[in-house]
Amino acid sequence: MNRASGRLIEHATMSMELLRQLAFCEVFPVLVKDETSVDHLRVLRAAGMVEAQLPDEPGHPAWVHGVTGVGRAMLRADDARKVLELRGSRQMAAHRALTR
Repeated sequence: MNRASGRLIEHATMSMELLRQLAFCEVFPVLVKDETSVDHLRVLRAAGMVEAQLPDEPGHPAWVHGVTGVGRAMLRADDARKVLELRGSRQMAAHRALTR
């Protein structure tokens, strides 16, 4: 695997953010260098959301080979949760406006 064969992910602050970035990648494998992001990949791989080759030693990059069906389902569930939260906040605002 060489670096030219995939996209480089520099840094992601949260596991779901990283998963979302990876889901939009069109070319795999993807090289992940940032140690924090590699740690998030460990969580995502343990949860079955990504297929990844993780380093044995700190400071080395990881290669992500793809996002699994479980990972994509988790992203859809997260999107649905956000829509429901938004819908709920809009309904609350409409209710408050009507009851004033």
